[in-house]
Amino acid sequence: MRILNYSAPGQYFITNNIQDHHWILGHVANQKMVYSEYGEIVKKEVLKIPEHHPRIILDEWVVIPNHFHLLIILKEYGFYNGISEVDDYNMQKNHEFYFSHKWWNKPKYQPTKKEVEEYCKLRRRMIIPKLMGKLQMKTSKDINILRKTPGTKNWQHDYHDHVIRRRASYINIKNYIINNPKNWKQDTFYDRA
Repeated sequence: MRILNYSAPGQYFITNNIQDHHWILGHVANQKMVYSEYGEIVKKEVLKIPEHHPRIILDEWVVIPNHFHLLIILKEYGFYNGISEVDDYNMQKNHEFYFSHKWWNKPKYQPTKKEVEEYCKLRRRMIIPKLMGKLQMKTSKDINILRKTPGTKNWQHDYHDHVIRRRASYINIKNYIINNPKNWKQDTFYDRA
């Protein structure tokens, strides 16, 4: 089981795919993304990400016809991005305590079912999972209003996340996101329309 504190300061690369990889968010023309009305909804909500928490910096992002990529930086506890009005103090104390002494700090420890359940409950309250849940919920609701398809699932259940640990990886990922529209035809999701 992968144990990470998704509220810890760091750089996070996140990808979220449309259900069944349908191209509903727009199309790429002349190496630029042309948003559909659904893509505009996603773009609008992505730009609101720093409002969700004071430590969030939206570093780089791109919306592509059937998915989006985010490069998010969570700054140190106590950092204020100048946008959000969310209180970070209680979350900081809760996570510092929880991650300072629990079983995941012990090498090769096999957690019990109860410990795994405890971690899963905490994970849902961590910044990155909360952010992604809110983003999926809000965009899906607004897309379904436009499509007149209430309750339809628009996003794949889970998203892909990667904690960036090296400067070279950060630069490669940032360039990948920036160049994603130019390289759309080489993207692994291109041929799944």
